[in-house]
Amino acid sequence: MIKAKSLFHFTQQFETLVAILRNSHFKPSTCPEPIDFNSGNFKKDEIGMVSGIHPSYNMVCFCDMLLTKMSNHNLEYGNYGIGLSKKWGIQKGINPILYVNKSTRIAEDLNGLCTKIMAPDFDRQFDVFVEKGEVTEEDKPIFEKYKTVIERYLSRQTNGEIYTQFLKVLSYVKAYSNNIQNKSGRYPSGYEFYNENEWRYVPKVYGQNLLFSQQDIKYIILNDKEDITKLRQELPNLFNSTSSFNGLILTQQNIKNDF
Repeated sequence: MIKAKSLFHFTQQFETLVAILRNSHFKPSTCPEPIDFNSGNFKKDEIGMVSGIHPSYNMVCFCDMLLTKMSNHNLEYGNYGIGLSKKWGIQKGINPILYVNKSTRIAEDLNGLCTKIMAPDFDRQFDVFVEKGEVTEEDKPIFEKYKTVIERYLSRQTNGEIYTQFLKVLSYVKAYSNNIQNKSGRYPSGYEFYNENEWRYVPKVYGQNLLFSQQDIKYIILNDKEDITKLRQELPNLFNSTSSFNGLILTQQNIKNDF
């Protein structure tokens, strides 16, 4: 078996895991997802905008790695996790993302779509403004300075629903790897996002929580034995006779020793 039959979500904090279990839902967070299919990196232009496409999406992220393969993943995303059935995830509309290698035909096609849908020809649009008498040629240097922002505004006005639908498609797309060292140092040059086996929940309504029940939980993953005692104190109802939770509680040491 090369993929787990569960979807795992990890966090750095014990308290965050407790809140997820107590509320029986995941709260989506807004994450920037800069995408540049030409270079696969996160460079910024002269006015501080990321090159390529750089929307932010409201999402919850999961992975379907085998527990034995998660050591590096835990270093990045935390030792506290919850594993839910993949059947639950599919029913909730969670989907594996598409990793794109910059050297492929699909990257070329996505770049073409980005150009046509999200960046209308600036000079042509400026000439239209001049013809309408809304600006003069003397205004062009100012427009050039904010070219990226203006193009995105024009794209929304010109392409409307297509623009919105394309952004939704991109919410499930990620570069295969990072080709440069970004400023935060979080993802070193050459880091392969593909190895994260990411699945995403992107709500149809912004901020819509992702619900689950105790029956959906297959694993609760903690850092050590002391966390099990703390969890029993925090969530006694999870362990009483009326609880419908019948999954496994594992520690990182369990996983290293037994899986």
